[in-house]
Amino acid sequence: MNVITNTNMRKLAIQELHDLPDTAMLEILDFVRFLKHQNRSLTTEERFDRLWLTAQRIASARDITDEDIEAEVVSVRRSE
Repeated sequence: MNVITNTNMRKLAIQELHDLPDTAMLEILDFVRFLKHQNRSLTTEERFDRLWLTAQRIASARDITDEDIEAEVVSVRRSE
């Protein structure tokens, strides 16, 4: 299974940028600035909601069920 971490995602994005022509860089820069502004303007609750949805999509893609998560939590709590 190919696990995509934040570090891998950044490397992949940078690699893709290198393949673009120089003429696309201004558009890329504008988009990056838009994303940064959009993220700053989110409330803590909105950021949490986005992260929660992302976690649910990742779990679904990896066939992780609610029961799997509950079993993991119980296991960790027992070992504390």
